[in-house]
Amino acid sequence: LGKIEDAGQIMDVPWIPDLPVHMAWDFGFSDATSIWFFQVAINEIRIIDFFEITRTPLAEIIDILQAKPYEYGRLYAPHDVTQTSLQTGRSIMESLWDAGFDVRPIAKLSVSNGINAVRKILPLSWFDRNACHTGIEHLRLYQKSWNQRLGIYTEQPRHDEHSHAADAFRYLSVSVRDHELAGSDLRPTRYEQPAPPANHQWAPNQVQVFLTMPMPD
Repeated sequence: LGKIEDAGQIMDVPWIPDLPVHMAWDFGFSDATSIWFFQVAINEIRIIDFFEITRTPLAEIIDILQAKPYEYGRLYAPHDVTQTSLQTGRSIMESLWDAGFDVRPIAKLSVSNGINAVRKILPLSWFDRNACHTGIEHLRLYQKSWNQRLGIYTEQPRHDEHSHAADAFRYLSVSVRDHELAGSDLRPTRYEQPAPPANHQWAPNQVQVFLTMPMPD
């Protein structure tokens, strides 16, 4: 995050009404449900909003999302979104489909694979500094676990209040890497945008960088 902050990529990022807004979710009930809102535009991932809520039924979350002005595209969620609840006999995915959302489960992947996907897309990611402030702070504070007995950090992340936002961002990263710019109908779209900050330098062949990203192991 320090590098993209130094590059001026945490700034005012306006919502583009002509482009769909996609969502990446991590679900929770006893703990947080975290949602990133993003748009795929030419050469960049525009992360325009972040939402997090705790101990709230899915129906209420759906109402909050439907009250936003966005035209939604795809909703990316962890693979267990398809699991049927013993209480209701329905899955979260079915409830979201009924509400009109195009749900795309992300295949189960290792944490390291997801983190590699994050590293791939961060250089092309632009965060709205106000709407995404809470989410950015979660990413900044996401840490590896400490093994007290061995006195070392492990490769596994620590599960705490920052985990859900970080997990949702991993799903965002994998969805972009493996779908949006790899031949789907969500390829970058040209649009009119404000001029980038004076110190911004476009990397050469940015679109090609996306198109040659490796698929999951």
